[in-house]
Amino acid sequence: MSEKMKKIAINCHANLNFGEGEVKIKSFFQGLSPLMKADLLKDWKGEIDYLYEKALKEWRHEMKKLNKRDGIVPNSEKVDDQEDIKNILERI
Repeated sequence: MSEKMKKIAINCHANLNFGEGEVKIKSFFQGLSPLMKADLLKDWKGEIDYLYEKALKEWRHEMKKLNKRDGIVPNSEKVDDQEDIKNILERI
């Protein structure tokens, strides 16, 4: 794709104090064809999903290191989302 064809359609804004994010959509994006919007959103979603799962894996690794350092042995019965985390890590 030529540089002339590239446009910023969506910006991701981060509040680093609270860990909150939001998406800002440029007005021209709404005027694109439904197929174009669906295609672009699918591409972006795939990249965002990959980055999310990678960050979650890194976070789990960091927590394991900190728990080991502090002598904490996780008990999977006490963690409500343990099964969800396991399923996500299996997909990576």
